[in-house]
Amino acid sequence: MSNLESRISALQDELENLRRQKMIEDRAMAQLTVEQKLAVELHAATCHHNHADACGWHYEIKNGVHEWARGSSHEHWLGRANKISAFCRSKHVAVTTAVDLFKFMGENR
Repeated sequence: MSNLESRISALQDELENLRRQKMIEDRAMAQLTVEQKLAVELHAATCHHNHADACGWHYEIKNGVHEWARGSSHEHWLGRANKISAFCRSKHVAVTTAVDLFKFMGENR
């Protein structure tokens, strides 16, 4: 096998691993409550902390699964999401609209 063929094979393996990881993450996201989804998007769109040592969000995700019950960062962002959710309900706005808004903000940051 040539060097190029070896690299292609390694990259194909890496691609397959990434596809498996994305499938796991997609399944995990599908199981979240709307407030948890909102917390994910809020964090992505508005957290300005250094994620090496000032924000524990990414350390509280294991194999694509968020640790809501044990993570202080997740608890913090879920608290914010719950407040936004209550505000949305008081204004008769679907919470999913807020999720979409913050997702848009995160993608266009």
